[in-house]
Amino acid sequence: DGAVRDNVLATLTIYEERERSDLTAARVRRLHANALEQIRSALQPFGYYRPRIEATLAQEGDRWHARYEIEPGPAVPVTAVKVNVTGEGADDPAFRALVDNFPIAPGQTLHHGTYEEARRRFEAVAAERGYFDMRFTRREIRLDLEAYRAEILLDVDTGPRYRFGEVHIEQDLLSEEFLRRYVHLSPGQPYSTAALLELQTALSSSNYFRDVQVEADPREAVDHTIPVRVTLTPRKRDRYSFGVGYGTDTGPRGQASWQRFYVNEYGH
Repeated sequence: DGAVRDNVLATLTIYEERERSDLTAARVRRLHANALEQIRSALQPFGYYRPRIEATLAQEGDRWHARYEIEPGPAVPVTAVKVNVTGEGADDPAFRALVDNFPIAPGQTLHHGTYEEARRRFEAVAAERGYFDMRFTRREIRLDLEAYRAEILLDVDTGPRYRFGEVHIEQDLLSEEFLRRYVHLSPGQPYSTAALLELQTALSSSNYFRDVQVEADPREAVDHTIPVRVTLTPRKRDRYSFGVGYGTDTGPRGQASWQRFYVNEYGH
């Protein structure tokens, strides 16, 4: 039932083609013959490597009935999990948390989806924190079907952590000195997407700009230092609004407002 059953149905070609009107008897038998291997493959991501499958195919008039009774059997247990992090990020709390909270522990059953998600989290943290040269020097699931056990071996080399370089601001509205009040990045600061988002949010919330783009492309790095480019599109200087209404006590009424977002280059 659940996700296991859904994956079996998604893998079974005979199920996928069940509504086709041009199925021949030979095609049906061929699909049925392939079903056993497809079912086994669909069970393996959930750790089931010893299923018992009873398959029957019967024809009644012009209709075929394929039936599969599946006993998945026990999921293969994980007997060892070894996750190692080397490189500049070995002591980074974000990576240490991934190691300490790895979602599969010895004694639990093997689930390939959980393992892949855990592996992708290392890639995500590396991208978020500027370890753009991170690589897996080993990523293995060692499966012993005779002893019916599995081991997970994951070695991560974070490489160096990239840093921010100079912040270049492209705009022609406000003075550079005034805009620098919103910039809290400094050259040499360790890269993080959170710092870039904070800068973008601060500039967007200032109400001076219609569009704010903050870019730090690792491909432009020199000696692991990435320049930051900020492109600002000013909003219209003035905003007008009008409204009308009617009150039983006051009669008709109107309202008009005018707001000027900036007066000069100093942000007044």
